[in-house]
Amino acid sequence: MKKDFLFIDYSWVPNSRLIFNKFSEEFSADIVDELNILTFNYAEDYKFIVLYLHEYDTIPLTNQIIKRYPNAKLIQHDDTDFEDIQIWSEKKPDLVMHRELTHKSKNPWNCPVRAHHFPMPSKNKNIKEKDIDVFFMGCMTNPRRQGPVNKMIELANGKLKYLNWQLLVTPINQRTPDLFEEMINRSKIGLNCFGNSFDSHRIWELASCGVCTIMPESPLISIDKNNNFYNNYIRCKEDFSDLQEKIEIALENNKWKEIGALAQKDYYENHTPTECYKKYKNNVIEVLGKI
Repeated sequence: MKKDFLFIDYSWVPNSRLIFNKFSEEFSADIVDELNILTFNYAEDYKFIVLYLHEYDTIPLTNQIIKRYPNAKLIQHDDTDFEDIQIWSEKKPDLVMHRELTHKSKNPWNCPVRAHHFPMPSKNKNIKEKDIDVFFMGCMTNPRRQGPVNKMIELANGKLKYLNWQLLVTPINQRTPDLFEEMINRSKIGLNCFGNSFDSHRIWELASCGVCTIMPESPLISIDKNNNFYNNYIRCKEDFSDLQEKIEIALENNKWKEIGALAQKDYYENHTPTECYKKYKNNVIEVLGKI
C-alpha cells in the first residue's frame, strides 16, 4: 500500500511531532523515530519522506530508507538552532523546511527552502489583572544573553526600581514552566533576548497572553509579510542599551495594552499550531505540488 508521508522524527521533540501529527490527521502517514526505526513495518511506497532525525548513528539508517523509496520526494525538516541549511542525507532534498531561516542563511544544497516557526499552544488563562510591570524568566542558554540580562538587573535595581519586576534567570536546563505560565498571564511587558536561536517558545507564549513584548528586531523569514506575519512588538537594540526608554514608552498611556492586544490577535489569527501547520502544508504544496 502506498501512503502519502513517511515522517522520520525524534521521539522527544514535541514541536516537530505536533506538525507531523496534524499531517497524519489529514493524509495517510507513518511516523518513525529513533526508538522504532529498525523494527517499524514500513509501507510499500511513499509520496513524500520528511527527514528530521539526524544523529551520527541514525544517518546511515535514514539514507537506506530514503534509497528504498527512490520516487519519494524528500523534505528536510529542520527544527534545530542552526541558521544555515544542514546536510543530513546523501540525497538532495526537494524542499527544506527551515525554522531559523534568515536572509543570511547559507544553502549548500541549492534547493528550495521555506520557513516555519515554533507551533506553540496558547498559555492564556484570561487573567485581567496585570500586576507585574516587567517580566523576564529564562535560562542562560547562550552567552549573548548575559549583556541584556545585566541591563534588566541594572534597571530593576536602579532607575526603574519603582516598577514591579519579575526577573528569574536560571542555569541551563533548570526550568520552572508552571511559574512561567503564571507570571506571563500577570504581566504587562515581557522581555525577550535571543539565546541559541532567534525563534523561541517565549515569543508565541507572550503573544498568546496579550503581553507587550520588547525584543530586538527579528531576522526570521518565518514572520515576514510572505509568511506567518508578526510585527506587533516594541523593538530595542540588541544590547538592550535603550531598554529603559522602551519600557517607558510601553507604559506611557498604557500603550502596552494596545500592543499586547494586537500581538494576541496576531497569535490567534496566524500563529497557533493549526495556523503554523496550514502554512507549512501550503509551502509543501506550493513547491512540490498536490499531495
